Amino acid sequence: MEKEKRVLEIENDGIFMKEHEQNLYILNNKILLLYDMYNQTVINSKEVLHKNGKSRAFIIDGNSIYMKDFCMLYEYDKNTFTLRRKWKLGTDLSSDINALGSDNDNIYASIRNGTLAVINKISGDVSYYKVSNYSMWDIVVTPYYLYAGNVNGNFLIIDKNNFTVSKCIPLHKKNLKSLLLLKDTFFTASQDLSMKALDINSFEVKLTAKKCHKKMFVIVGSYQNHIVTTSPPCRETKIWNMNDLSLCETLPFASWNMIIIGNFLFFNDKKGICVF
Repeated sequence: MEKEKRVLEIENDGIFMKEHEQNLYILNNKILLLYDMYNQTVINSKEVLHKNGKSRAFIIDGNSIYMKDFCMLYEYDKNTFTLRRKWKLGTDLSSDINALGSDNDNIYASIRNGTLAVINKISGDVSYYKVSNYSMWDIVVTPYYLYAGNVNGNFLIIDKNNFTVSKCIPLHKKNLKSLLLLKDTFFTASQDLSMKALDINSFEVKLTAKKCHKKMFVIVGSYQNHIVTTSPPCRETKIWNMNDLSLCETLPFASWNMIIIGNFLFFNDKKGICVF
């Protein structure tokens, strides 16, 4: 990794982005852009929402983009950005969408205060399940289970047969904000400022790193044998050895939506998309 450089000029006050098939999908307020990383050009741009906003995110599943905006979930064609379907999953701040996930059959949306919305991808039918008494900030989907972290620091294992919690582990003292599954290990990040490595089979904590950042942080992903975390309030990104969670390097930049693509770290500043 070398010094960061800006690869795309976009005036913004916060974006969300995902990589898919060597393209970068970028949501800048109400505008969705498709950036060809190989040719370094924007090949599509469209206004997909009616007004600006920051608490938005999306996943890419098959030929569709599923985007959350407050209580609404939208499905767009991933190539043309044409709106296909939309669902209103909540009504107010007590029922907005926190996280999204998917598998072959369903889209999963965690709703504030512990409800899980399950949307059948073919029919569009929505089923609701009261999974937790607390909001679930992040979810990971596997063939048989959903894994989630909630507000009071619990790590939840949710059975996909009936969408009930088969196991609840009090893993952290505060919000479990971020999950990363690598082979047989979950890496978790919490508002208690710690990061842990949890064995997915025994559910025993293998490693713990305390005071990872001085303020809120999230896990970005993995790079070779390293875990990358970022803390915008601290304006820093850190690289950790995943084998013992020792700190390897601290970088002087950060953004909430940072992604790793190959050997590169993509993030945004006020003027656009940067790569390191």
